[in-house]
Amino acid sequence: MTTPRVTPPKPEKRWRDRWLAGAIVLGAVIVYAILMATRDPKPPLQAEEQSWRVTVEPLRYGAFSPSLVLYGQTESPSAADLAANIAADVVQVNVLEGDKVRKGQLLVRLDNDDPRINLEGHQAALKHEQELLELARKDLPRAEQLFKEGLASDAEVDAKRQLMEQRGLAVA
Repeated sequence: MTTPRVTPPKPEKRWRDRWLAGAIVLGAVIVYAILMATRDPKPPLQAEEQSWRVTVEPLRYGAFSPSLVLYGQTESPSAADLAANIAADVVQVNVLEGDKVRKGQLLVRLDNDDPRINLEGHQAALKHEQELLELARKDLPRAEQLFKEGLASDAEVDAKRQLMEQRGLAVA
């Protein structure tokens, strides 16, 4: 197999390539020089001194007092906002706005039907929980006896004990 022969470039072609590269570089230098010569000159930076506008008022003699217009509302420091701990209808109002009151004076009377009904409901729920606790207290010894006889598992006894503790917390 024969290797191809590499022939060196002709001297005229090398001279032409160098001349073309020099012309491109010279053209770039001329364009740069033209751009630099025609640019807008930058004004030098000057630090501006701060200035404040001042107005002059002629001096007048006399008795003057400052005045200021304010909009708002005044409130007495001894006023109080009152609220009840329960939601109930007002049955009777014993004092009006602006009246002076004494410590312990009845201001309004509230309807007590709703709180009374709520109290009776809570008392009934408490009684029911106490009865369930008593049943759980009776049921625990039976479950322990059945466990000793081999008729109940340890998990059942633990469940009865846990139920009794829960009922005790509900009553407490």
